[in-house]
Amino acid sequence: MEEPKKEPSTLSNFFQLDIENIDLNLNINFDKKILSGFTTLSFTKKNNLNEDIKSIDLDTSFLNIFDCFINDKNVPHFVVNSRSGKNGALGSKLTIPLIQNGDDEFFKLVNSGAKIDLKINYSTTDKCTALIWLDSEQSGDTPYVYAQLEPIHCRSMIPCFDTPAVKCKYTATIRSPQYVCFSGVPLEIDEKNGIYKFKQDYVMSTYLLALVSGNIKKGSIGPRSKVYTQPSMLNNCIKQFEPDMELILKTCEEYLGYKHPLDEISLTVLPKSFGYGGIETNSVIMLTPTMLNSAFDVESSKKFTSKQTIEFNTVLIHEIIHTISSGNYVTNYNWGEMFLNEGWTVYLERKILARVLGGSGYDTLTDEIIGFENVNGWNSLKETVATFHNPERFTKLLQDYSDGINPDDGFSTVFYEKGCFLLFFLESFVGGAEKFDPFVRYYFNTFKYKSISIWEFVNSIYEFYYSFDIEIFKKLTDEMDWDLWLLTPGLPPTPKFNTKRSKEVNNLAQLWIDKAKAESSGKQNNVSFNVDSSIKNFSIPQLLLFLDSLSEFKQWAEASQTSSEFIKAYDKKFEPLFNYPEFEFRYIRWLAYTKISLDKTTDRLIKFVSVIGRMKFVRPLYVVLKDINNQLAIETFKKLEGFYSNVCAEMVKKDLGL
Repeated sequence: MEEPKKEPSTLSNFFQLDIENIDLNLNINFDKKILSGFTTLSFTKKNNLNEDIKSIDLDTSFLNIFDCFINDKNVPHFVVNSRSGKNGALGSKLTIPLIQNGDDEFFKLVNSGAKIDLKINYSTTDKCTALIWLDSEQSGDTPYVYAQLEPIHCRSMIPCFDTPAVKCKYTATIRSPQYVCFSGVPLEIDEKNGIYKFKQDYVMSTYLLALVSGNIKKGSIGPRSKVYTQPSMLNNCIKQFEPDMELILKTCEEYLGYKHPLDEISLTVLPKSFGYGGIETNSVIMLTPTMLNSAFDVESSKKFTSKQTIEFNTVLIHEIIHTISSGNYVTNYNWGEMFLNEGWTVYLERKILARVLGGSGYDTLTDEIIGFENVNGWNSLKETVATFHNPERFTKLLQDYSDGINPDDGFSTVFYEKGCFLLFFLESFVGGAEKFDPFVRYYFNTFKYKSISIWEFVNSIYEFYYSFDIEIFKKLTDEMDWDLWLLTPGLPPTPKFNTKRSKEVNNLAQLWIDKAKAESSGKQNNVSFNVDSSIKNFSIPQLLLFLDSLSEFKQWAEASQTSSEFIKAYDKKFEPLFNYPEFEFRYIRWLAYTKISLDKTTDRLIKFVSVIGRMKFVRPLYVVLKDINNQLAIETFKKLEGFYSNVCAEMVKKDLGL
């Protein structure tokens, strides 16, 4: 069980060098849609490296490289190589030879162990995959730009060691005609002259950088937190996040047993085209506006209880957990081991959610909340395993990307849910949460600020329980089947869940289905389509599942086509809930309409995918649109492709067979 010798998704020679800092000195040009300027990487040769370094190799992708300097001395010869990886997925290696025309000055300097400042003058290009440029129509405001760098897109924004195996500090000076947010502590915010300076002392990998510029205003949502967003959404964002931000942070800290490593943890709510629910960019977490309780630019008049806002904010819990533990604090060494980022985070998300909703962590309420989330996660995993391309390869928890594929090709709920279920299995295996929670704290304290392999994670379990409880150690040694969990494709062993809350939903949905079937055949039964007390007592996730469940049953869909009473119930009784939260309910409503043939028109679907870029909604809706009218789906996507993030556009292309 050894740590991988190489991280296959980088072309750099990071394994020969210790990088200390990356300094960005960049200009944002909205007219040309480019970044330009200098990036300076400060590093030394690794102390334990016994071989000479002959070149500095960096990751780039669609960058124009103009000049290179080592300790302020011009490097006349460098090479931007042809694109590498499968279909050029890994970009172009920038090679800087240390012997230049027989001159070995740079070679001696680097191999002496001296500190090296490598300064590169460059610009992005119109093929850049890291930056999403929005015009006024797309942003709903002024022109806007944001970076989406995970997993390997930072190399298309800056020349760097673009790998999660490397962590360093950052400084930045960004010039822009509009407000700038960046992953660091603001040192200078000069809006009049368009100069923004930041410093980030939290060592992190390149994919965690945030860079956002546009018409942005900020507001306080806690003693150590702000939210940055477009003016039309600011009040909604403050209302939604202020009740929970500090509560979530404190709950995480109490459970993990240490303070958040950042003094300020803020949020930026991006425009509508943002492809993810959230991204754990350091210092400034990026979030989708579809989390909001109301339409983007319509301030909600509703008053929400803390319980209700927490139920809206599970994405926020997930991203905060990344910043304090799995992902940013302890990071997967390579992208084939993404379980260490995402599986851990889903596991912790469910533990923290139960606590902020009033559970002790060890009581029945905790078990019910986690059980409901796990049932939904299991169903999601089953669907992925059944439908994901190349399941023999991509449904393993430990994946191999040594053939140079884009790590995005393997991205799925497998890392999230299968990884989460491994951790819940281990929790049960060692005797429950009381005996697993101490390991959780040991793990994050042991590997803080490091990038580790799955095998280091595995070894740490044995190391901990050897001291903590020798009987558990012996059980792990004798009975734990790591090959089954890490190297076997498909579903893992079926977990045991607390199904109380999911059964409440399924039982009521079945009653409604039976009612619709009876009505369609001219019979009567005593079930009502009313939004009765049982539904009103549902949590937000239960209500979403209930509405979604109705449209998933074929018999229900067929029966309800003739059920005028159902149509009234669905469209009128639930109408007050469709702004609660706005986009989750609207999405489920439109999917249901299509599935039960209430509305085969495509106008509303097209309108939705024209204003929302979140993949959770966009991808299934394009599949529905494809089933209704394939040519219209393709034409709609091609018209809107530039509106979506690069990852979203690539995923929709696959969904449409393009």
